[in-house]
Amino acid sequence: MNESVISVASLSTANESDFFSFFDGDAFSDNPEWSSCYCQCFYEDREDDDGSVYVRRSLLQGAS
Repeated sequence: MNESVISVASLSTANESDFFSFFDGDAFSDNPEWSSCYCQCFYEDREDDDGSVYVRRSLLQGAS
């Protein structure tokens, strides 16, 4: 059996090179188009997203 060790740590200046090395290399090695993406959209509050506003006002309907 192949065992892997996963380490979780807060990002800091002491380990930033590990972070960038992972995301610039291994993380997206199977999808080069994503290799330079450090997306923040997953951390944004989507309540004020234009689409959400349109749906709440019944100006847009999602697929069912």
